[in-house]
Amino acid sequence: MRIDPYFYKQPKKDFIEELKKAVHNDMPLNFGKGELHTELVDAYGIFIKEEFPEDEELLRSAYDDFITFTEESGIFGEDYPILIKKDGRLEFEEHLIEIRDEATVIYAADTEGVRRALVYLEGEMIKNENPYLKRGTVRRKAYIKDRITRGFFSPTNRPPLYGDELLDEVDYYPDEYLNRLAHSGTNGLWIYTSFKALIFSDRFTEKKEDCEKRINKLIKVVNKCKKYGVKVFIFAIEPHGLSGETAERNEDITAETVFEGFHPICLRKPEARKYLVDTVAELFRKVPDLGGYIDITAGERVTSCPTLLSYKKCKRCGRFSRGENLALTASVIEEGIKKAGTGAKFISWTYGHRYWDYADITEYVEKTDEGVIFMQNFEDRGYNEQLGRERIAYDYWLSYKGPSELFSETAKVTQRLSKPLYAKMQVCCSHELATVPYIPVPGIIFDKYKAARELGVTGVMECWYFGNYPSIMSKCAGEMAFTENLDDKDAFLLDFAARNYGSTVANDLACAWKCFEKGYINYPTNIMFSYYGPMHDGVVWELPIIPRNNPLPRSWQLTDPPDGDRIGECLFSGHTLDEAIALVKKMRDNFNLGSLLFPLPREDEAYTVVEALSLLFESGYNILRFFKLRGMLGEGKDEPVKLLIEMKRIIEKEKDNSNLMAALTDRDNRLGYHSEAEGFKFFRKKLSGRNDK
Repeated sequence: MRIDPYFYKQPKKDFIEELKKAVHNDMPLNFGKGELHTELVDAYGIFIKEEFPEDEELLRSAYDDFITFTEESGIFGEDYPILIKKDGRLEFEEHLIEIRDEATVIYAADTEGVRRALVYLEGEMIKNENPYLKRGTVRRKAYIKDRITRGFFSPTNRPPLYGDELLDEVDYYPDEYLNRLAHSGTNGLWIYTSFKALIFSDRFTEKKEDCEKRINKLIKVVNKCKKYGVKVFIFAIEPHGLSGETAERNEDITAETVFEGFHPICLRKPEARKYLVDTVAELFRKVPDLGGYIDITAGERVTSCPTLLSYKKCKRCGRFSRGENLALTASVIEEGIKKAGTGAKFISWTYGHRYWDYADITEYVEKTDEGVIFMQNFEDRGYNEQLGRERIAYDYWLSYKGPSELFSETAKVTQRLSKPLYAKMQVCCSHELATVPYIPVPGIIFDKYKAARELGVTGVMECWYFGNYPSIMSKCAGEMAFTENLDDKDAFLLDFAARNYGSTVANDLACAWKCFEKGYINYPTNIMFSYYGPMHDGVVWELPIIPRNNPLPRSWQLTDPPDGDRIGECLFSGHTLDEAIALVKKMRDNFNLGSLLFPLPREDEAYTVVEALSLLFESGYNILRFFKLRGMLGEGKDEPVKLLIEMKRIIEKEKDNSNLMAALTDRDNRLGYHSEAEGFKFFRKKLSGRNDK
């Protein structure tokens, strides 16, 4: 097996220490420059009167954050109070803010309404670039109720590292990291695990002491996250099919059918239903404050009978439709949730529906018990026109706005039946490019969330193992969750820029974001290009003039050496090499234009992200052109010397790009880190090593 030698030379994750630092550790940009107009109230000397009734002191983190903000901004004092009053008529997280000359009053029914209101007031003062607040009344409520992300640097519990965050002693959720999530409007966090890892059973071989250790750590994480308004959801693909001796010992719950050595769990068997209901109920009784359970009920693995087309061969399930059988799976899990009686939510994520008939999907939604929340990939099986041709979007996309036909058709059914629907999206980045913490294209998030809300979506799972860094993109998603009027995208972007960076730079920043968006939507909508293409780590790809016939590296793994040269592998799903070059050129050119407009100072973290993206897009473009020229050389389509000179020019340019990226990684340790790969796809030693070859 070919292993990248740099797999064993990974640098330290210094960005973790950055995430532990206070959210507010300096005065906001241009703070103190704002002018006091007649419609504004001067809130200098602002302070909170901590009188809101609560039992668990959940607002301590919100109060401390606001105090830190006002102290760092030089506006904390005893002259202008924020009064907080309880109003039980408001919805969860809803808040009403009355800004008066003598005080600001926050009304909320719960602690989380207060938390969201205080973050809103911070944003208003950043926008006005002084402790100024616009006189009047503001009322905000959440239209997207659940906004769920994942830990940025927690282990994936998958090969090659097999880390289990519930079995080690590491704190993957430092306080200020959770505070960042709160500022993004995040109120949910998912942790990957399995039933047998958490609930001991004689049916399986897991150690009882390990189950207990995981449960104890899960309780600890749940309690810590609660202090920042974040509920924990477990994500487990269940009921997991059984194989080998385990399947033989459990014939009372498995089907006779088999796929790749696994027998699915047949929920038409009474013992199988009892096993699943009891397991779910026991888990939520052990951890009663869990927010809920997310389950891929269709797709990814062998679970219950309807996950396989061979369900028709099952003596019991074969008499029912596929949709009816999947409805049974979801309903049985929901029964376990209800039996526990904790009020937790069950989200049935049908990742594999891209292969299903719409009739079966409709029947699944129609026949599933009340209480189940349906979740569908927002872009999966969608069609995106590029260069005059339709391209199919499989899996997750940020560049393709969606919604897909699959999502829209599912939404029609849920809306007709008044059943809840969540969207699985990628908010910060996706398979397209996951070696930067985020892609600064908030306009795309606006379009996605606007369409989602029009389709009745009330919750979003914002990421997979990547796309989860708390950033301007996750903040945009949080802001969209509370924004009532979605008619004016330009106005939203301008206000959003001002609330995060101040009014002085807002116009230029919004213009830069629009350029980035105009470019990024040209990312080739081709799943193989995102899985194997050069956009993630082109700055360390080798460029051999003599063909080697090596496979391209997987973008989501660290083990593959970046010496592949079968460039056609990344174009398999529908683009020619010339089309890919044309699209990437548009992406690069528009991003470079936006970079010229980008108004933030060089020391700002957003600046290094923009610089890194410019280099990655440039390298991707150069690599595609290099392999086109090499192909022309082999086919004798042009003068060999001319082609070789241009190829050498590209190689020299790529040496420069590697050196420039190395300097950026010295400034920003996040660059190169891929959170699904659990490590760095590029870093200084690897970048320097490319130039030594």
